[in-house]
Amino acid sequence: MAGICLAEGDANQVAEIEFQQKIEPLLQDYCYDCHGDGASKGDFVLDDFTSTAALLQNQHVWLRIWENLRTQIMPPAKEEFQPSVKERKEMIAWIEQRIFSLDPENPDPGRVTIRRMNRQEYRNTIADVVGVNFNTTDNFPPDDTGFGFDTIGDVLTISPLLMEKYFNAAEEIAEAALPIDAGKPKPIIVDAGDFRDRGGRQTARFMEANAAQTVTAKRIIDTSAQYSLEVAYTVKSEGGQPKGQSAKFQMLIDGKKVLEIDFDSDTSRGSRFLQNFDLVEGNHRFEFVV
Repeated sequence: MAGICLAEGDANQVAEIEFQQKIEPLLQDYCYDCHGDGASKGDFVLDDFTSTAALLQNQHVWLRIWENLRTQIMPPAKEEFQPSVKERKEMIAWIEQRIFSLDPENPDPGRVTIRRMNRQEYRNTIADVVGVNFNTTDNFPPDDTGFGFDTIGDVLTISPLLMEKYFNAAEEIAEAALPIDAGKPKPIIVDAGDFRDRGGRQTARFMEANAAQTVTAKRIIDTSAQYSLEVAYTVKSEGGQPKGQSAKFQMLIDGKKVLEIDFDSDTSRGSRFLQNFDLVEGNHRFEFVV
């Protein structure tokens, strides 16, 4: 096996020759109007170095040239005289090969791998962080594998399809972890048939207004919050009962009166609301008193 070793001095000499023969004429044609021959637009000058070697050793200058050539920022688009595609590629390639060649004192570590989790890692992470068991097998395409493993960073790619799946998964997981109505207390329905008197016989379905009565129901409140109370009722007048006869109906929660309704024999079905009533989590006693 044969090898060729080029000394550092020889490499620099080759770079200087190529610069003078190939690159400098292009710079004179396209760059010196603004950055040479006495012009210093943007405080950037290309012909103000003591020697060609000094210019070639200034990587900061060449980095700016390389970036502007690659992005086609320079020469400005308004300039009519532009380098051809071939000339632009030639300058970029020369800068990369001669200016940014291997430097033993500043080695290039290479590209940094952008890592991602495979499907199982993603599933485990979501379960640990937000407590959602997201089925990645059904929702994500199969992972790339290399050397029999699906955990190698350089192998696990991110395709446009997978990126779209990630966005969809984020919405689904967020909705499952934080449902829209998560902070809303559930309605508490206490049916009239759930109320009982002390003997366990009388309910709130039929209560006579001409006799004092109390019926009670118990409920467990899961969420401490402000509740709106609605009581639906119907008043019926028995035959022979004089019209206009009045009665008073009260509702108590944990022994505290929260609602009082005055009605007479002419009253029909109706309802009353009590807004912003606070209930704490735990057991509570609801009472109807006539």
